[in-house]
Amino acid sequence: MNSKETEKFIFLSNQLKKDARLAMFYSKKVDEEIIKDNYKETAIIGYLNYASSFIASAKPLYYSNFDLLAHDDIEDFFGQFDVFATEVIENISEDHSHQWSDIEFSKLEKCFEESVLK
Repeated sequence: MNSKETEKFIFLSNQLKKDARLAMFYSKKVDEEIIKDNYKETAIIGYLNYASSFIASAKPLYYSNFDLLAHDDIEDFFGQFDVFATEVIENISEDHSHQWSDIEFSKLEKCFEESVLK
């Protein structure tokens, strides 16, 4: 990698990490809300929307620079986020408990902690 490519890699990877960290911050807010006895669905949806927006920003950045940023654990993180978000939305729409949302968040957190995104 030449110096220009190295600079580009550093810039892009820092932006990707920032988006992933903010997505995790708001995902954690979702998880903190769903474990409350009297959780607020509007808060859950709002936090999930914020988290999703950071993922939506990170994915095109990652895939449009795949040659520089390719890493299996990043794709695992994106996939687990989708599983978590789907679980939360389905539990809200079906008025189910959020036990599985919490389980999927734990998997997401582990995925993030073990990734290059941390």
